[in-house]
Amino acid sequence: MSLCSQSFVCLIENLFAHISFIEVQCGESPDVLHSSKVVKGNSYGDTVTYECDFGFAISSGNETIECQIHGYWSAPPTCKGTQFSVI
Repeated sequence: MSLCSQSFVCLIENLFAHISFIEVQCGESPDVLHSSKVVKGNSYGDTVTYECDFGFAISSGNETIECQIHGYWSAPPTCKGTQFSVI
């Protein structure tokens, strides 16, 4: 007796035999002023990590963004100048 003689198993096997997957791409990651970035790809689940330049710090957002399922990057951070006192 084959597994396909059971209608539910056959239905599931046929369903998955006809599914094709499309890789989600986010395109180029956004540039953030006064920062450098390390890009780990541009497909769904890939990440980009930003590091603010010397004299700047992240003032909003997270240092790491992710390519989302809908094909857009999560919101990038903002780097803002810090104040240094000279002694």
